[in-house]
Amino acid sequence: MTYQISEGIILRATPFRDSDTVFTLFTPSGELSLFKKGGRSLISPLSHVEVNYFAGKGSLYTCRSLAVLNHHIALRKNLPTLETACEMLKAVRSVIVPEQDYNTTFRTLLKCLQWLPQASAPQTLISWFYLFLLHQEGLSAPPGKFSDFHPDPDRQREIKEMFHKLTL
Repeated sequence: MTYQISEGIILRATPFRDSDTVFTLFTPSGELSLFKKGGRSLISPLSHVEVNYFAGKGSLYTCRSLAVLNHHIALRKNLPTLETACEMLKAVRSVIVPEQDYNTTFRTLLKCLQWLPQASAPQTLISWFYLFLLHQEGLSAPPGKFSDFHPDPDRQREIKEMFHKLTL
């Protein structure tokens, strides 16, 4: 039995039986579905985790251990921020296909989730993230031409600052 270790962001979790969970993780390698015996309280969407797992039945892997790296508690403190974070997860799920590298998308999503609680306008960040995903899929120019994105100079400055922080 070969064990693998990966970090990821929990996209969704479904209780199974008394204390078990089936959950989906977004990793730098794509989507990963896992089964975890016990420890349901550790598994919640938006959490950044590290898992130790091995091949299970079919496409469902068995999680041997799970360490939470960040619960992203600040995202859950107000509804607009939480809704924006959930929209980001939905957007990521919509572009994942097997056998593709998602390291840049994964790292950018992590930065966005860390930046989101401090964002003065979550809508701006989610708009930027959608543009980023379109660019990653080869469907648009990079989200860097700010004058086309928003005509208000103050908003342009905020978007430029946000883009700079996210791309560091």
